Amino acid sequence: MRLPAHEDTLLGACVSGPDALRRGGAVSFDGLRLDWLRLQAALSMPNSPAPLLSNQRLAVALNNLDYHTRFVDTLGDWIRQAASPTAL
Repeated sequence: MRLPAHEDTLLGACVSGPDALRRGGAVSFDGLRLDWLRLQAALSMPNSPAPLLSNQRLAVALNNLDYHTRFVDTLGDWIRQAASPTAL
């Protein structure tokens, strides 16, 4: 898949977020999700060199990453809700 520079940069940012987590660095998952939305918009354009419809595995993988990083970002809220006696 050959991408223009802008889309290549966005895809690189989507990949570097989880990679930084593996190396023990601080990761902004909000930025990763925003980059994925931007990449979706760019690849959904009619004149895109790599249309999203023909790269469904990439779309599924990044959608899963988006979904699960939301849980990581709100982990503290989940723990507070589960530990709260008012939730009983």
